[in-house]
Amino acid sequence: RGYDEMKKLGDRWKKQPIGGEITWNWGSLAKFNSFEAVVKDNATRAEVIEQIRNLHCNHLGGITWANFNDAGFTPNAELLQKSMGYNYVISQFQYPANVQKGVPFKVSFTVSNNGASPFYYNWPVEIALLNKRTKKKVWGKVLDGVNISEWMPGDNWDKATSRYTVPAPTYNIEKEITLDTELQENEYIISIAVLDPAGMLPSL
Repeated sequence: RGYDEMKKLGDRWKKQPIGGEITWNWGSLAKFNSFEAVVKDNATRAEVIEQIRNLHCNHLGGITWANFNDAGFTPNAELLQKSMGYNYVISQFQYPANVQKGVPFKVSFTVSNNGASPFYYNWPVEIALLNKRTKKKVWGKVLDGVNISEWMPGDNWDKATSRYTVPAPTYNIEKEITLDTELQENEYIISIAVLDPAGMLPSL
């Protein structure tokens, strides 16, 4: 669908993925003969990023035949890629310095989605303790009542300032959890992860 037609979809991007394909040799991109040339042009690249941001795209196709060995291509393509999809940023994370088995403790974090689209599935969020040396998980707890698909990005992209005029909301998550496993007294790394339900392993 064309850009103007896609804009008429309104807030549908909050419920389902929006994407498309970049092509050339026709319309306003008729002056280009490759995808590499499209993204190399500063004005065109800024326009594509504006469309990604305003349409809240999470994917684009049509680039599988690009020359990925072109040293100048990758940095420009990454600018488009980083504009798409979700981008969770944690600005604050609070947790106790010590925890004991069977004693509830509180964790809280503040997160915002600086990307263009939400994550469309409610994958679980886990607080975990990792072995300080191996970085392997020794204990973890999935947080109840946390739905990452509700973490929305901003809206109304301003190309001049490269930011949304309606900023992304800030989400404050506060939970009480309990260590239910006996662990050797030691120093551990505390982590926040989004788990892929297919294997319940960290994806983010």
